[in-house]
Amino acid sequence: MKTETVDPLRSPPPAFGLPEAEQVAGRVFGVAGLLTPLPSERDLNFRVDDGRGTSFLLKLQNPADDADVVEMQTEAMLHVARNEPSLPVMRIVPTLSGEHWAEVPGEDGRISLARLFTFLEGHNPAAEELDPQALHAWGVTVARLGRALRGFFHPAAGYPILWDVRRASALRPMVPHIRDERRRALVEHVLDRFEANVTPALGKLRAQVIHNDMSLDNVLVDVRGRITGITDFGDMTHTALVCDLAVALSDVLDGRPDSLDVAGAMIEGFQSVTPLEEEERRLLADLVATRSAIAIVISAWRLGLYPENSAYVSTFGDGAWRLLELFEAEGFDQVGGRLRETSRPGALPYRPAPSDDLLVRRRGAMGRAPLSYRRPVHVVRAEGTWMYDAEGRRYLDAYNNVPVVGHGHPRVVEAIAEQTRHLNTNTRYVHEAAVELAERLLASMPRTAGFDRVLFANSGSEANDVAWRIARFVTGRPGAIVSEFAYHGVTEATADLSPEEWPRGYAPAHVALVPGPDGYRGRYRREDARWASRYGAEVGVVAAALEDRGTPLAAMFVDLAFTSDGILCP
Repeated sequence: MKTETVDPLRSPPPAFGLPEAEQVAGRVFGVAGLLTPLPSERDLNFRVDDGRGTSFLLKLQNPADDADVVEMQTEAMLHVARNEPSLPVMRIVPTLSGEHWAEVPGEDGRISLARLFTFLEGHNPAAEELDPQALHAWGVTVARLGRALRGFFHPAAGYPILWDVRRASALRPMVPHIRDERRRALVEHVLDRFEANVTPALGKLRAQVIHNDMSLDNVLVDVRGRITGITDFGDMTHTALVCDLAVALSDVLDGRPDSLDVAGAMIEGFQSVTPLEEEERRLLADLVATRSAIAIVISAWRLGLYPENSAYVSTFGDGAWRLLELFEAEGFDQVGGRLRETSRPGALPYRPAPSDDLLVRRRGAMGRAPLSYRRPVHVVRAEGTWMYDAEGRRYLDAYNNVPVVGHGHPRVVEAIAEQTRHLNTNTRYVHEAAVELAERLLASMPRTAGFDRVLFANSGSEANDVAWRIARFVTGRPGAIVSEFAYHGVTEATADLSPEEWPRGYAPAHVALVPGPDGYRGRYRREDARWASRYGAEVGVVAAALEDRGTPLAAMFVDLAFTSDGILCP
């Protein structure tokens, strides 16, 4: 049977009533008993109970199904049974003539392939039934199934199917079937992100034949939520390996309000068998969102084709909407950062300690310290310009000066990881990267500035301490000028240059203060045309004072922006 010009998703299900299905079971497979119809998107499925305690699954394939594709699915199931026999995959029951299937005509004359399998007990779970242990085991099973299919290939593995996440762009013409304008725009946004972020990287991802549908409808569990059966290989295809995990995450998490909190359990389970590569971790969130968008588009499209089957078809889209709306509310990049961090090698699902307990533990282990708010902010993660506390509250970070290009910038993270993989040492040795960085820093300086050497340090305290030592050595003088609320470090020398840190009543004799150039609230205001020069004149006054008391000026320390005296940019 070869029907390359007919799309199975456009083709009506097979035309068999219950009596006709009973005849197929008996005539083709020699099995008689009670038949119970089971739900299906495009095939006909029946449970067959023979009355002697044995049950089977009779599947009548959609007439549009390509026999080569069915053969691929069959060979894949046999391959899994040989390589991972403990996986709960249905076993194939041959026909009376020893074949894996038989061609049977339906009431409308169309030919279907009839197949029989062992029946696996269990039930299809609701997403919220699955606790973290069950989700971990689900991730393990997804990875084991992928591992069992490693090395398997069939000429039909490249058969295009709409459920292949890699082919998501092909669904663009079907998006108008989504009637709700806001939801349609959300799906378009997901596809835009897919084409911008995922499509250029597809060639870098590990690829093989995968199951491609470890969803709630295709997996059976026991009363504890542990997997007892993997039922449907109908969406198998050769695609990116990580799509197996993305599909499972998309479906298993789509109805849960705690989706992002428990995703780590499934990811951790998957990685206990198959660790993700860096590019796979980076793209995981977009792949999950894209799979949800695919479910929404196909559901809307098929609702128009088969309104009589709306109760079943609509289940594909309902939960997917909830997951995409969660992604939108959290921020797609923020969700990507969370999943990427969760899937980092060695990472465990992060469950922040209660804030009050953590504050007590901090005081016990680190002592008391002045913090920025009456109720200290318990930060747990950050992405870009945003920081998040333990309750999920988001803060715009306009204060931290360490991640100058934003928190978790992927190029910075990747550069750090890449360098650590190659070499992690100091400048005691001749090291090309260190020399190149020094050359680039010097090249960025004005030619007239006189900078001709670079000395690397690990912190601002170290850098300022060395600068102070050089200034004293070169000038032979001991005095310093800083602004009134400056902070320049924690070493003994730089703490003396940091009035913000001075204990009450302490003022080192070799340090003089000048006011920060605040033109709005300071000593001299912008209404005065000479306000800037007046602040500059203060430097001459205090330098003379240092000279008078026998501590002539060696250096003046100022920030490029006076951030300790307010946010004052010269």
